Amino acid sequence: MNEIEKEGGKNELKEQFILLRAKGYSYAKIAKRLNVAIKTLVNWNKELSNEIDELEKIQFEKLFEQYKVMKQGRIKLLGTQLKEIEEELKKRDYSDVRTDKLIELKLQVYEALINEYSKIFGEEEKEDNEQVTIIIHEVDASKREEDEEDEKDDEY
Repeated sequence: MNEIEKEGGKNELKEQFILLRAKGYSYAKIAKRLNVAIKTLVNWNKELSNEIDELEKIQFEKLFEQYKVMKQGRIKLLGTQLKEIEEELKKRDYSDVRTDKLIELKLQVYEALINEYSKIFGEEEKEDNEQVTIIIHEVDASKREEDEEDEKDDEY
């Protein structure tokens, strides 16, 4: 094997090292897989740290995009569920299902939606959303009290 072939093989090993190191493999696992001494890998790590860092960043970006897509899907699902519950609430005369249970479900879905939203936009919006949630709870509590009073009036 001539020097060019040796250098080419070494470059391939270094490329594999970069990939494995960026994926978080330990020196021991890489050494075993590539059949290279750990001391050599430590030296390569110093030499190739920028390339490893860049590849790690790319992998994290990919993970973030996947997470973002999954989060968008959850937000859409929760939004759809909230709309469906609201539509059902509009149709109901509340004779067969207790109103408080349906309103409670609406609040749970709404809070889940706010939590997803807050994770995206941070603490400042989360505080605003918590205030909205508190107001909704207060409005729904007063609505329940009104419903209970109406039921009492109907009994007399």
